[in-house]
Order: sequence, then C-alpha cells, then structure tokens
Amino acid sequence: MLNLTLHNLDAGLVAELRQRARAHGCSIAEEAVHILEQDLGHAPSAPARAEPHIIDAIRAVVADMGGIDTALPLPARDLMREPPHFD
Repeated sequence: MLNLTLHNLDAGLVAELRQRARAHGCSIAEEAVHILEQDLGHAPSAPARAEPHIIDAIRAVVADMGGIDTALPLPARDLMREPPHFD
C-alpha cells in the first residue's frame, strides 16, 4: 500500500475533514480514504462505523434519567494550614 502525505492544506479544509471524520466515528486518514474511494468510484475498503460515539451513547442512556448536570457547585475551601516545623 502507498502512504500519501499532503502538504499545505487550507486550515478550513482540515477542520471540515476533522469534523466529517468525527461525525463518522473514524480517523482523519480513514475519512480521507473514504472520500477518495467515493470520488474515484471504488468500492469502500471498510464500511463506515455505524456505532455511536461513546459520549453520545452515554448521553442517550442518561437522558431518560434527566440528563447530566455539568454545572456542579464547587465545595467551599478553607485556607491552607500552617506547615509543620522540623527543628
């Protein structure tokens, strides 16, 4: 197999590729191969992952329980105690 390295890619293009890869649950390299195969009319080498991302799966499970509250209150903190002296 050939390794392909791309230089001087536009930052917006890289961001879009990263976003598509994240949405399909694969790496940027896997997404790039999938796009090339699709555009060139080749059969995909591996099917795109159908399972949801772990974060989406956790949110789906806890959604029926009221979801996750990420705004947790911080506990009150005391001043630090004086360090011990070893004379």
